[in-house]
Amino acid sequence: MGAVKTRMLPHKDDPRRHGDRVRVLIADASNLLYSDDYREGWAWGFRQIGCDVSVMDISALAKLPYSRSGPYSVGRSLQVARHLANNAASFKPDLVWCHHGRAAAVGDFLSSLKNRRAKTAVYLCDEPYETGETSIWSRNYDHVFSIDPCTVKLHERVSKGRTRRVWYLPPAVNIEAFPLVRYKDRNGPPALF
Repeated sequence: MGAVKTRMLPHKDDPRRHGDRVRVLIADASNLLYSDDYREGWAWGFRQIGCDVSVMDISALAKLPYSRSGPYSVGRSLQVARHLANNAASFKPDLVWCHHGRAAAVGDFLSSLKNRRAKTAVYLCDEPYETGETSIWSRNYDHVFSIDPCTVKLHERVSKGRTRRVWYLPPAVNIEAFPLVRYKDRNGPPALF
């Protein structure tokens, strides 16, 4: 059976209509465990499909409250979030991609990006036991991708129209960094010893 050929028709706002490459900014919270692997993997993947990619560390947002009206809000919250959003906007991204999304969920950061017409997306390493938290802020993104198909319906339900699209996106691998080696051709004892 041959490969299925598809052709995507450009949306009226799609920068590819004008011959430009889609610009993706990966908003990375470098303080997350295994963040380097994901950061490099996302950048590699987006480049494979022809995107212009930049990575920005947003870990300072993780220290801010989700809302200015919360009991632990600080006056600097708005300034820090807007400063990082201005830095992100200087890349002129078509899409701001957030792995996990907790740090970027600061409302002032997302709203500042959206005011500049940047679409936002979050990739949730979601499992059903985490959805109590992730469903609170996933609705603030334009697009939501989940590693677990069991959580897609929940994120669709809580978005109430604010999030336009929710998808299941299984994990992938950078085959240049992790090449396939047949088990019988491996050297040494099995990995469990």
